[in-house]
Amino acid sequence: MKRKIGDYELLPYSLALLAMLMVAFPNLLLIGIICIVIALINVYRAKGLQFRFSWLNSFFVLFYLAYLVGVIYTSNEEWAYRYLEYKLSFIIFPILFSFIQGNKKELIRIPILGLILGVCIVIIIGVFNAFDCYYAGGQFCFYSTGISPVHHPTYFSVYMLFGSVAIWYGFINKWNSYKLYWIIPFTAVAILFHYLCLSLAGILFLTLVIGISIIVLIKRRFGMRAAFFLILFFPILTYFLILKIPVIEGEWNGAKWYADRYIENPGEFVSSRSESMSGSEARLVMWTVAYQQFVDQPLGVGTGNVDEALSKKLFEFNQQEFAHKNLNPHNQFLQTAVEIGVIGLLLLLGVIFYSVFYSIKNRNWLLLLLIGSLAFNSLFESMLQRQSGIVFYTFWICLLASTLVSEKSKIKAQE
Repeated sequence: MKRKIGDYELLPYSLALLAMLMVAFPNLLLIGIICIVIALINVYRAKGLQFRFSWLNSFFVLFYLAYLVGVIYTSNEEWAYRYLEYKLSFIIFPILFSFIQGNKKELIRIPILGLILGVCIVIIIGVFNAFDCYYAGGQFCFYSTGISPVHHPTYFSVYMLFGSVAIWYGFINKWNSYKLYWIIPFTAVAILFHYLCLSLAGILFLTLVIGISIIVLIKRRFGMRAAFFLILFFPILTYFLILKIPVIEGEWNGAKWYADRYIENPGEFVSSRSESMSGSEARLVMWTVAYQQFVDQPLGVGTGNVDEALSKKLFEFNQQEFAHKNLNPHNQFLQTAVEIGVIGLLLLLGVIFYSVFYSIKNRNWLLLLLIGSLAFNSLFESMLQRQSGIVFYTFWICLLASTLVSEKSKIKAQE
């Protein structure tokens, strides 16, 4: 007698293994991918598989092909081929998850637990690293990279937020093993570590998610009028909270001051910056330089050639010392536009907007949260330039798009 796909233990646990490895032990990703392939072969032998290549998967593959074309006109072939290797997830996961479709709760429930396990491991590593740094006489050991040694703090903030929302989603939907006795402590620790990571983008997005969640709850309980007044009050409350947290207040005031100076005269602002810039200054400089480079070469400078192109542009702005640091634009949209041009930018926007459309249409709220996280954080970081972002976002977007469909959508599909 054939078992249903949801009864296969190997596939959901192989997905959970990869979800854990990409967070806690990113160097072991290949093991997780091999396990998923073996699990799919096992399913094929027992029942057979159907292959369905969705529009979302197509956008990812075309995005990778744009980088492949960019190799043709790059002047840095070594880095170009290295980036192609980094971005193989744009091909691997869309193909793998094209064999997984439908409303299969187990294929989401268990991988989310794998993600939570990975986050817990990184938190433990971060705590040990912070105390080791502290006893060695280091400074700022319990903040930023001191508390997040495995990944850049912004990426770790993404993992924690997505994991926290996902487990509450599982609790609301009464998934097995999703109990308040561990969900509440994990959420509290995750929020604490959000602030310790000192990622301004991560903190802002966390605040945005909490605010929207409260507004939705108020609307359901007290009606639209109460929600409307809360919408008006929420920005004031957010600003007040920012001013009451000293570390965040410093980041906020610094960013605001630099933004004001930048708006007055962008060119002069960029040219007058000293070598020892703050993070906010560096972003404004790199955004300006990247935008100018994109205007000069709208078809892109070629895969892996962004650092060299931006360094040359920085010399034009009298930033000789800064040019040698080879910084990226700290904005994924500008990064893509500079590297593979307007076509690549349109494909990236295609991934985001189609995911938003698909998630709203199917009431797929976890996918909406995830794609919102990608879009928001990409304004401040090149989120798809590191394996930490490429693997995580591609894996979860493809998995959620292929498996997590609401009951309403399922009934409609059956009709």
